[in-house]
Amino acid sequence: MTQSPVSHSRLTASLKSLGVQQGASEVHGLVTGLLAAGAKMKASLVLDTLGDWLEKNIEGAELEVLVQLQGEIADSLQDTELGFQPLLPDDEVPVADRTLALGQWCGGFLAGFGLAGRFQEADLSEDLRELLTDLGKIASLDEDIPDDEDNETDLVEIVEYVRMSALLIFTECVSSAVH
Repeated sequence: MTQSPVSHSRLTASLKSLGVQQGASEVHGLVTGLLAAGAKMKASLVLDTLGDWLEKNIEGAELEVLVQLQGEIADSLQDTELGFQPLLPDDEVPVADRTLALGQWCGGFLAGFGLAGRFQEADLSEDLRELLTDLGKIASLDEDIPDDEDNETDLVEIVEYVRMSALLIFTECVSSAVH
């Protein structure tokens, strides 16, 4: 029996049962950032890093969810069909809340990228530094966004930019790890 992918609500429930403040999007971003930095980490090392970051000992059902999440992210980053997606709340959630979650995802991604400890700024191409700067700007968005069609369209475009940025960062960092 194949497990269904880890959803935002399932990860949220696991994090709540761990009693942590971080949200599902932020944790997904952190794991993505670790992997995108080209960290050759076994699931256990990624989870140890995540546990340290959350300041929690992860075990039981929560560990199973996070192991599955790590595997799904690793697989999707390497997907030749570019199937990777940041984990965000469903479209039924107001635009303002999804925008906040996207900012948290970007903040988590940057934290994970930094925690991987593989690169100094001078090691990165100008394009990669620009993408990371853009993710930082998105992470700091804190405006109250009205729930309308224009903002919905803008959010979809920004999510696509973030998605492609993560894939580009992963591709560049993994290829530099090979050379």
